[in-house]
Amino acid sequence: MNAQLTGPPLPGAPPDDAVLVVDGARLGYSDRVVLDRVDLRIAEGEFWFFLGPNGSGKSTLLRAILGTLP
Repeated sequence: MNAQLTGPPLPGAPPDDAVLVVDGARLGYSDRVVLDRVDLRIAEGEFWFFLGPNGSGKSTLLRAILGTLP
């Protein structure tokens, strides 16, 4: 899992624009991959929400970003 607060900006975006950057996040339990190559950049003032079916990794991604996974 690679979650960080700094990283390369999106093309055309100023370097200080991103307040949260996730580059290529990958997470698995035992032999099952639950997050694979997740890239996310959130700029100051943006609002994001995660929408998807049960079991698609929404809560797992947020828990990984917050550092609350066991």
